[in-house]
Amino acid sequence: MILSAICEYYVKELTLDPSNVDAWTNLGADLDTEETLSQTAQVGTRSYTSQQCYIQALTLDPKFVHAWILLGCSLGVGKTAQVGSQCYTSQQCYVQAVAADPKRCYAAWHHLGFSLGVGETAQVGRQRYTSQQCYAQALTLDPTSFQTWYNVGHSLSVRETVQIGRKSYTNVQCYIQALALDPSGGRCPAVWYDVGNSLISGETVKIGRQRYTMQQCYKRAFKELVARTLDDGCAAIYNFCRFRFFVVFVFLSFSFVLVYFFPVT
Repeated sequence: MILSAICEYYVKELTLDPSNVDAWTNLGADLDTEETLSQTAQVGTRSYTSQQCYIQALTLDPKFVHAWILLGCSLGVGKTAQVGSQCYTSQQCYVQAVAADPKRCYAAWHHLGFSLGVGETAQVGRQRYTSQQCYAQALTLDPTSFQTWYNVGHSLSVRETVQIGRKSYTNVQCYIQALALDPSGGRCPAVWYDVGNSLISGETVKIGRQRYTMQQCYKRAFKELVARTLDDGCAAIYNFCRFRFFVVFVFLSFSFVLVYFFPVT
């Protein structure tokens, strides 16, 4: 199968310098994209999958955070990858990423939090962290993540709180923080539904300049979901029409060549 131009670029980089950690990681990341998923890349005399690229990067630099995160993301439930003499699950990959850079790597904390179930904890250094505590660490490093605010809100029961920085947040307050970053909730229309689901009958919540009842939140969730569905539908129609236009163009070009070079006598 033909590799993308980006993959080919990193293959050339690695042919010149097989110790390029960034190139191994970026090659793996590109092999993980939709267009090149399940493909392999030939570097030297060997073919590499995306996971094998990440493993190569970590063999060269065991503290390369980005490679640990991507390796964790590439592993399915119950799957492991061997780095050096040890096998790692996706959750263990995230732990390694956090341990390598606990004070700067927001993404590692986010993914570690997402990998933990209810009641589960992960050991990082001398401390164990719940899912909510991992999200709190992520938001302390980067408070502008819509998805992390939504995830931590979704992990809280009604009236339960989580400490982020110096402030405690309920699930509704986490959703409000998410909506402050994306008022339409376009990245996740369910956030409006969850706000409504967290309210009791007659209760309202202020989001932006407006107060919303439970029913108004549900209506807003439906509205945003329909808008997103229409956007996705329009994109699909556009891509379909573009493909049809290409087919027609090829057909007409081929017909022109036949008529021009092989005229009917």
